[in-house]
Amino acid sequence: MKLYNYENGWIISERQFSIENNPAVEGAFTQGSGYLHIRGSLEEHIIDAPQNVSYLRMPANVSAEKFRTNKCKWGAYIPGIYCKHPTLNNELINLPFVIGLSPVVNGERFDLTKSKVSNYSRRLNLFNAVLTRELIWHTESGSDVKLVFERFVSSSNENCVFQLLEIESADDIEIEIVAGIDTDVRTNGFDHFTNVSFDQLGTNTMSAVLETDGNHSIEIVSELIAENVKWEYLLGKRKAQLTGKIKLNGGNNIRFEKRTCFTSSIDLQKRNSMQTLQEIKEKSFDQLIDEHSAIWKNRWERSDVVIEGDDEAQAAMRFSIYHLLRAHAGNDSRVAIDAKGYAGDAYWGRFFWDTEMYLLPFFSLTNPVKAKTLTDYRLQSLKGAIKNAGNYGYPGAKFAWESDAEGNECCPNWHYADHEIHITADVIYGLMYFSKIISGENYLLENASETIIESIKYLVERIDWSKGLNNPQILGVMGPDEYKPFVNNNFYTNYLIKFVMKNIYSNKKLLAKISDEKLVEKIKCAAEYLPVRKNEDGVWMQCDDFENFEEPQFENFWKDRTKPFASQVSQERIYRVKALKQADVLMAMFLFPQNFSINEIEKAYNYYQKYTTHDSSLSYGIHSIAASILGKKEDAWKYWELCSRIDIEGGTSEGIHIANAGAVWMVFVFGFAGLNSPIFSDHLRFNPLLPNQLQSVSFPLVWHGHDVFVELNHSAMIVVNKSSVELKVQVNGDIKLISKNSSQKYLIKE
Repeated sequence: MKLYNYENGWIISERQFSIENNPAVEGAFTQGSGYLHIRGSLEEHIIDAPQNVSYLRMPANVSAEKFRTNKCKWGAYIPGIYCKHPTLNNELINLPFVIGLSPVVNGERFDLTKSKVSNYSRRLNLFNAVLTRELIWHTESGSDVKLVFERFVSSSNENCVFQLLEIESADDIEIEIVAGIDTDVRTNGFDHFTNVSFDQLGTNTMSAVLETDGNHSIEIVSELIAENVKWEYLLGKRKAQLTGKIKLNGGNNIRFEKRTCFTSSIDLQKRNSMQTLQEIKEKSFDQLIDEHSAIWKNRWERSDVVIEGDDEAQAAMRFSIYHLLRAHAGNDSRVAIDAKGYAGDAYWGRFFWDTEMYLLPFFSLTNPVKAKTLTDYRLQSLKGAIKNAGNYGYPGAKFAWESDAEGNECCPNWHYADHEIHITADVIYGLMYFSKIISGENYLLENASETIIESIKYLVERIDWSKGLNNPQILGVMGPDEYKPFVNNNFYTNYLIKFVMKNIYSNKKLLAKISDEKLVEKIKCAAEYLPVRKNEDGVWMQCDDFENFEEPQFENFWKDRTKPFASQVSQERIYRVKALKQADVLMAMFLFPQNFSINEIEKAYNYYQKYTTHDSSLSYGIHSIAASILGKKEDAWKYWELCSRIDIEGGTSEGIHIANAGAVWMVFVFGFAGLNSPIFSDHLRFNPLLPNQLQSVSFPLVWHGHDVFVELNHSAMIVVNKSSVELKVQVNGDIKLISKNSSQKYLIKE
């Protein structure tokens, strides 16, 4: 059974309320401006679903962790506001519930789990990021009342959320509206607020000022607007409310508006919440929504992927792009995009290798200005990376596997934090990737050189040189496949480190900034001699002794394939068998496909596919792209469908799998359209393989600062050069020079 309906290519809707599905819908319908993000929770809340339950969440294998069952989960987040959790280190904290707007009619409180309703729909319009809920409430008093809730987190006023409740009835009814600010919330079971105070700022306005145990201050002001309504201010221990009563004559309707503004001590621009609301006081709700929608229209013009032939594929694509656009923090390079897309507490608001491997490609090729904030985030967090390296006794910079805004290692599981050292090479790769797409060597030499050199100092020291400079080893690591810890010479880790060492050694301007001759010599030796190995059949091995691991016996131990393998066996077993959590060797081949023959990629694909559990959401997309490279259309489509359904079919209770959202886009651009990586090509090169299930696909790109539009069907690829310079474009080996503001058609033989 599908969770959502798809309408007009842009609207995702829930047509029947389900308390079991509600947490997933809340996560999926998260709205955000970059500065502020709010889950798609119900305005009236559910009466028996308390949000102030304290508990102690402990570190766990995230693939097997069982989260607490909730009927609903409030969530409001400002990226960058972190506090220390008793067991989980620094975490992004859940802010107060401000969207409370609850109707009471003829003395009956509205509650979706108890009230009788019909004509129900909850709709997220992806095009303008507006959430609407409509229904007919059949009250116990006999009146049928139409309720329409509408809200958006404003992109034109990024620290504000605007709400509208319209009530209509054929009968005379008495209405009471209860609108609140509720600060009695928890983050992973912990209360981070050390001081809370409330105030009434006017007859229709209330405020809350909070201090956190991370020394942050947050101010929230909510204003209620409705004609002929007098508001009464009520104050509780952790909650403030404005309530208003009015009689509505039959055949009429009434609109209640709630405008809420957040400001905090970490804001780039110091603002006052009340003043911000005063500045927009003369603007109507419709004017505010028009300003907001215009910004979203511009975002979609830069990034929309239009798919003909499969409505579900179109919905999944736009759903993923929507969350990528929403979660980006604007011009604030102090943060990146956290692993749950600021839509839940599960991954603590931290930044992983997702940033470089799954998010940077989308932003680099659609909006390089936004991509720069992601790479600049790594530059500004260098001090934290240097601190991390020092904590391990190393020189240089060790980037955190799970990073907070300052770059501190926050991962509570030591085996990930200690051993996934590939993250530091991932960061360097990302800096090189971005500099390549913007044709910006100066970015490497000026902006990023310190970060790269400090990272190299750490990586060189982390390499084992005991057998001499011509026989370096990288021992005791964990690659992307987190089911193989403490291995020697992980293929992905070694290959990526070889790549960055080679590129640094060949960049004479960058190398000139390194005065340590021994370091330079080790950079050269690592680039040349770090081992990557094949077995006797010519398959690149994931690590030393991979073939000596035990067969996983999936048929005996993985009985329920709808659940992760990790949830059905012990971690001890996982660590000693040939079970992969996600693509590892194939991940390296995705990054460097031009360095491997089709035969090598196919051998790796066939060998590792049977061992891969895909317990990680990061796996299906890479397998789809690998299948596209190999010309395996059906496999490519199969893995695309699995990739695309992870969130849109209910995997969002604890937030968005934001890296997978990036992978959804990558499958179409790098897989089906066959775009070659910009890190290895100065001109656009495509090797398309459009699945039979689709008629066509089209999308915009930014290539070295030039706007391009690509259209692909089964017979041709058309590339439109929308820039003012001539561009060289290659499709299946056919190279053409496309004049400015013109297009070129390439015929395709399938």
